[in-house]
Amino acid sequence: MDTLEFMRWCSIAAAGIKYKPDRNRVYDELYAHLEDRCAAMTDAGVPEREAVRQTLQIMGSAAEVAEQMEQIHRPFWGYVLRAARWLLLIAAVLALCTVPRRMMNLWTHSGADPFVEAWFGQSEWERDGLHGERVFYAEPMSRDFSDGYRFTLTRAAVWHETGTLPDGVQADDYEFYLTVEAVNLRPWAQYSDILREFYAVDSLGNR
Repeated sequence: MDTLEFMRWCSIAAAGIKYKPDRNRVYDELYAHLEDRCAAMTDAGVPEREAVRQTLQIMGSAAEVAEQMEQIHRPFWGYVLRAARWLLLIAAVLALCTVPRRMMNLWTHSGADPFVEAWFGQSEWERDGLHGERVFYAEPMSRDFSDGYRFTLTRAAVWHETGTLPDGVQADDYEFYLTVEAVNLRPWAQYSDILREFYAVDSLGNR
């Protein structure tokens, strides 16, 4: 069964839920519901592609569902978490005013803000004769440690770009985008060269 369409729909539908445990749970429930409905159609003899289309049509607009979910899922602990973030922000601002920069915890991100970055927030685009389509999206949260830093892969996406460039060259490429968070909790930590160049090895041994 082609699950990419379901993954995209569920990602959009659950994106408005700020409290991550709820967002993940809603994503899983919606995805399971889509699969069950689609499976029921295919068992009744509907072709798989048509069953996927009808299932998404019945579920309606993912953006509208996202607005409803955002209104519903506002749990007490979600508010507590939000308040805690504001307190942390205030504490960080006060710390910046009272402690030397070299004494602060060092946080760095590769790429743009992970909540608004276009490679993760949209599913396709058209530009200069090229068409881009996001074919994979994940929040893997893979983690490793090196030189006192904790590296976390928070989001990843694969884009397929096709079309004809202005110089007539045909393009058919896959590009991989990710967001990595590096954290060093030692208050005396200095900026390290390890943040300039690091690498990962996947399960197939690719570096």
